[in-house]
Amino acid sequence: MSRFKKILSLFFFDKNEKKFIKYFTNINNRKSYKLKKKKILVSVIDDYYWLCRVASAKHNEFKNYELIGYWPQIIKPRNKADNQLLYFLKNILRPINYFFIRKKWFYLYKKIGITKIITPEYLNKKYGKEINYNKIENKFIRLKKKIKTKKDIHQIKINNYYYGDLIYDSYLRYRNLPTVNLNDKYLDYIIYNTIKYIDIFEKYSKNIDIFFSIYSTYVEFGLPVRVFLKNKKKVITDGNNQYFKVLTKKDWSHVENYSNFRKDFKKIKDKQNCINISKKIIKNYFFNQNNKSSIYSYLNKNFFTNKKNSKIKNLDGVIFLPNFFEAQREWGKILFNDFYEWIFFTIDLLKKANLKFMIKPHPNINTINKESKIVVEEIKLRYPEIKWLSSNESNYKIFKSVKFGISMWGSVLWELAYFKKIAIACGNHPGKNYNFIFTPRNIKEFEKLVFNINKIKNKRYKIEEIYEYIYMFMLKNNDAFINNARNLNLKKIHWQNSDSLDIFLKKYSS
Repeated sequence: MSRFKKILSLFFFDKNEKKFIKYFTNINNRKSYKLKKKKILVSVIDDYYWLCRVASAKHNEFKNYELIGYWPQIIKPRNKADNQLLYFLKNILRPINYFFIRKKWFYLYKKIGITKIITPEYLNKKYGKEINYNKIENKFIRLKKKIKTKKDIHQIKINNYYYGDLIYDSYLRYRNLPTVNLNDKYLDYIIYNTIKYIDIFEKYSKNIDIFFSIYSTYVEFGLPVRVFLKNKKKVITDGNNQYFKVLTKKDWSHVENYSNFRKDFKKIKDKQNCINISKKIIKNYFFNQNNKSSIYSYLNKNFFTNKKNSKIKNLDGVIFLPNFFEAQREWGKILFNDFYEWIFFTIDLLKKANLKFMIKPHPNINTINKESKIVVEEIKLRYPEIKWLSSNESNYKIFKSVKFGISMWGSVLWELAYFKKIAIACGNHPGKNYNFIFTPRNIKEFEKLVFNINKIKNKRYKIEEIYEYIYMFMLKNNDAFINNARNLNLKKIHWQNSDSLDIFLKKYSS
């Protein structure tokens, strides 16, 4: 698709979108649901997967509820740019851009049955007069006085709930910087708006019974999630591999609760059948010539299909890079303030330990994670002597040539373990409670592990542990209740463009 057509598609409906609109217009004309008094607030974003996910829920699990949309733009992006003129023009054009994008997507969501859509501007106008701004200002001043280091941001508590992780991650994403600048006024803007919209959602939560959100990360999603939970409202998210996850005050993350994997597997009667299913899928992923990933829905390509002899030789290990702008604490605590601090510390550590290593960028760096190229270029500038692997390099070839691999919390960790390589994580990860990944508790343990990497023996574990983990994490139905989205297998559709709407309609109408 040409750049011009891509721009047009942001604002105008294409043939697939028109077909989608026509289909649900006909459904709404044929069906009339008896709505309960209960109301569900649903996050609505410009995303084809989530549009279809909400459509499926509205006409099945939530068919008797009134659905109100929430366009989550509490924090306005203000990307840093080297070119000040470009930065100025972007900030002028962005409101115009948002206006047309909103108009298009509001129309799409209303066609599937959303009765109305609220925005931060609407909430601010409706409840702004009821807010004590002096109280907000005083809270902000008190919080700012406590922030001396980046670590202090993570400790931010408002109304006895932690919001520091949301503030930190929101800064990285919407400032488009890989680490926080404590003197940046944009950080003040995020903190102030967080305090303000906590008060606003405290008031608005009285009108809502359930909050259904795609994520629980960042201020835009995580803030209402935590406010609603505090006020004893039911909160449901769409998980990693789950379609419905009910959150609690102890577990408010949209990703799977990995702490229960081992306990829940013990409750399964036919354990061996689950192991066999997992084993078959893993072997198919690693050893069959299938160009598409059979495990990861977010990857367009299977990076194990290319098994030619590699030129990678005499390596001790590889650092596998993450997306530097994603939610850093999605799985819980990490050893560093952010991925940016982690990568430079890790490179220096491996150099001090005289280890031969290479770096591999995230497989999606050329598609959905392009912003991470900024960090990659900085690493190359600081360390011109370091050798790099292609983001498309076969992991199969890498694993044949190394002793260890390091990742913050990426899925490559279990892959390393499968091939009997030392896998080192630098934060909580979904396989933490199994025995096949080294997860140091602090930076000193991480340093000790790296300095002794050629002396330590790999962990002792049975391959069945990995089969069990993959079954519990990626294959088992962990949904809170039966739903149509799983029947349609929506997460296996590739949602990059509007062609996915046509695939969805064929599945949905059959």
